[in-house]
Amino acid sequence: PSMMRCRAGMEARPRSRASVLGEAADREQLDRELPPIVASDRDAGAIAATRANAERAGVDDAIETIERSVSDVGPPAGTEAGGPGWVLTNPPYGQRIGDADKDLRDLYARFGTVCRDRFPGYRVGLLSADRKLTGQTGLAFPAKPAFATDNGGIKVGLMITT
Repeated sequence: PSMMRCRAGMEARPRSRASVLGEAADREQLDRELPPIVASDRDAGAIAATRANAERAGVDDAIETIERSVSDVGPPAGTEAGGPGWVLTNPPYGQRIGDADKDLRDLYARFGTVCRDRFPGYRVGLLSADRKLTGQTGLAFPAKPAFATDNGGIKVGLMITT
């Protein structure tokens, strides 16, 4: 008789208190196991925008924001040396007024050095509009981006280390 019904009677009953508490405990455990998320930039305005965006998204308590240059970046406190982890960056692309070629080449090269020296075992994702600048990092990126998109009207690709 129940073969013709969409749901059997047990499926339609409310969940038990034990199952709800179990699910809540699972979520609490998941929250404790999330890796640290640290956002940094040398520009105070970028940090303020990051904090405001995180607050609007309701995740401001999950993201640590620090004003610092790429030369001062290191793994989050309390994490194991050698990863695993991710370093993700959206550096300047060199397409806006004031972006000097040499300064950007130096920035990308410094970023690569910091990743190799301080983040062994981490994967690196870099949003880039210029393959030559990406090459300045000296990191092992594949020939093609993981995906391509527009960022503020600029065509960019997400490069992920192999």
